[in-house]
Amino acid sequence: MNKLIEVAERLKGRELFPALNRQAKEYLKNVIMEKKLTYKEAQEKALTVKWKYEPCFSGDQCWCRLVSPVDPIPYDDGKGGTDDFDYIIGSGSVSKIFAEHIVELHNKSLENDKN
Repeated sequence: MNKLIEVAERLKGRELFPALNRQAKEYLKNVIMEKKLTYKEAQEKALTVKWKYEPCFSGDQCWCRLVSPVDPIPYDDGKGGTDDFDYIIGSGSVSKIFAEHIVELHNKSLENDKN
């Protein structure tokens, strides 16, 4: 672990991955540079990034869908570690048709905010 921290310290401020999209770069930067958001900050950030929907752990045949950020958002778990803010709507909460609609509206709202 100390070696990883040493390498991260040397790489601070450098353009490490020029070909990656902005969200991927930010995720990697947060993990590598050990910038830890609080849970509340991760929750707020989730409102500013694209979402996706996917089947729950029961698979495609299940009626429900999960809604989550396209890229998980790491945050400080309060126990000295890191966890990922990786869902907006958990399993068993919303049907496929509503999950699709929610994700579409959210992602369109992000595009409209850019314009």
